[in-house]
Amino acid sequence: MNILAQTALLVALTSLGMALSTPTRQLQNKLSLSFSVLCGMVFVWSLSFFLEKVFGGGRFYSAHLLSGIWLGPAGLFFLRIWIGRFPQLWAEFASRALWGLSLASATILGVAWTFGITQGEASLPLLKELMYFSPAPLVLQLVLILATRRPLPLREGVVFGGALFVLAFSTMDHVSWMGHVLPSLGNLLLCVYLILVGQAVAQQKFLDLPQLITRFVVLLVLALVLTGIYLLLVSWIEKNPALFFLNSFAVSFFVVMSLNPLQRWVSALTDRLLASRDADWLKSLEQSKLDLRSARTVLAWENEVRQALENALAANQIKVVLTHRDITENAPLLLAESQQRRQSGRLSILTQSLLRAEIDRTAKASERKRLGSVLDEFLLSPFSAFLPLIDSTIKGWIFLNMESEPSRETEKPRGKHGTGINSWRQLRDVEHYLDDAARSLSMILRVRDEAERERLATLGEMAAGLAHEIRNPLGAIQGAAQLLPVNSEVGPWTQVIRDEVHRLNHVVSQFLTYSKKIAPVTAPVELHSWLIRAVERLNSAHQLSNIQAKVRLEKGPEDLIIEIDAEAIFQVLENLVRNSVQAGASEISIQAEFAHPAKVAVLLIRDNGRGISPDDFEKLFVPFFTTKPSTGTGLGLSISQRIIQSHHGVIEPVSSESVGACFRIQLPGRRSS
Repeated sequence: MNILAQTALLVALTSLGMALSTPTRQLQNKLSLSFSVLCGMVFVWSLSFFLEKVFGGGRFYSAHLLSGIWLGPAGLFFLRIWIGRFPQLWAEFASRALWGLSLASATILGVAWTFGITQGEASLPLLKELMYFSPAPLVLQLVLILATRRPLPLREGVVFGGALFVLAFSTMDHVSWMGHVLPSLGNLLLCVYLILVGQAVAQQKFLDLPQLITRFVVLLVLALVLTGIYLLLVSWIEKNPALFFLNSFAVSFFVVMSLNPLQRWVSALTDRLLASRDADWLKSLEQSKLDLRSARTVLAWENEVRQALENALAANQIKVVLTHRDITENAPLLLAESQQRRQSGRLSILTQSLLRAEIDRTAKASERKRLGSVLDEFLLSPFSAFLPLIDSTIKGWIFLNMESEPSRETEKPRGKHGTGINSWRQLRDVEHYLDDAARSLSMILRVRDEAERERLATLGEMAAGLAHEIRNPLGAIQGAAQLLPVNSEVGPWTQVIRDEVHRLNHVVSQFLTYSKKIAPVTAPVELHSWLIRAVERLNSAHQLSNIQAKVRLEKGPEDLIIEIDAEAIFQVLENLVRNSVQAGASEISIQAEFAHPAKVAVLLIRDNGRGISPDDFEKLFVPFFTTKPSTGTGLGLSISQRIIQSHHGVIEPVSSESVGACFRIQLPGRRSS
């Protein structure tokens, strides 16, 4: 048995391993399945050649020739799925023509050989020569790809050019002048090529050079270690079958136990040796992680994350959505897809181009439909990338646009100032950075909540003491004022005393309310009917108090259901309406809406009063801030905000001084239908 047969056996084993391992990772992916079929054809082609050299007889050689003619259609099918459609119409037409020619020639040659073999192999020399070169359409397709894809990234040039080189030399004994040495080298190159392309198919992208070297070194080191172990085993056991069985079991057990640790160790070592070019990039992310841990507020955290992503990804139009703050924002399908990928060990960062490529390459219709729904949700935003923030739970997500997205077409970063990424491995580093950022955010929120609880506890104790100390003398003052004659000279001043005592009592009551922990007792409420009753109560109170302002309910959906403490939410509406009246409003409108798909009921409270100065927006919910020093306590909106937050909602101003004030309240809700 010569060296050509031995290398053919090596090709058979390699192709069999790739055919079995590749589809198990992504069973529903057309690219993986087509590569598995191609590797299966290579396995039959090379194994039948090896068996013919060992046993002879001609039957295995017939299998070798018949499998060889189908290598062209299998390779063309794989390439068409890999590269997709050609942008040029003539190139797409030529590609389809080559595919048809390859199928037709394989069928005709196969039928002709099957019927002609009965007359003896020697009677079909011309047919045999045609079968030797039946993969010619595959060669033409590779030339077409190299000629039409401009600019051609280096990695694609290496992959497709390498395929041409392998096809030129992996000829077995079909070209007599090559002898045995060149085809044997071609077989070795074919093994390496199948391994590298198989890794790229498994990752659904062209790997960059460090990844290719890392994976190849891992395989090479593992193979050498196992070869050394079995050489020692064979030299030791000599001709003792029992000792061979015992030691084979021991070695196999050792291999199974040490395979993953050894693979991780070699991979980490090669990654470290090849990571110098990314050192500065990774160093900036590590520095940002340290800065995040020193952040004390959500705003500082967000600014640091934005800066890091701008530098690392050359990102623009960054939108940070945090679940504790932006309840109207929702991306359920994107979040579910990211979590599913995270649980399966895949990259959880999503891009539109990645989803489109997976839809094109997925064989199962239901999976294409599911990914299509995810992409449809993605297309609702003007962004190209989705980055989840995951701690133990979803803390939020980030939408952004990358100036340079790592893909099969990307060879060099195109970001500003030389930033950006050129490999999917770097996106994995970004994913690790975001995980660390999510943990830092969780810590900030825990510290903030704990500080708020301590502040309110202290405030509650102080409020209780102040209320006792203030209300006792207020009661005495009010009692003394009531004893003074109304019709005397001090009568008008008596009324002033009574009004001011009443105002101070109201301040103390609000102070006590603000300092208490709010624990709403919620129940399902039909929002429309509840708003009708609330508006009637507000208008009745205005009539009794001789207030001219009119509250009206605008037309809105009548099937909204919300879980609220009805009296607490009415107190919020009452506070907002009172502020509108004090701002000179004569008309106040309340309108309900439903935000889909966030599943949030939205209340808009508008008036035609003086409005709110933009300078005051950030201070509206600060305790004791008021624009009405003579009549306001500065606690009404603070209490309203705490009530809404206790319902997992948001209250915010939306105002313009020219058209009055508008407050928006967002509460979790659903449609009754």
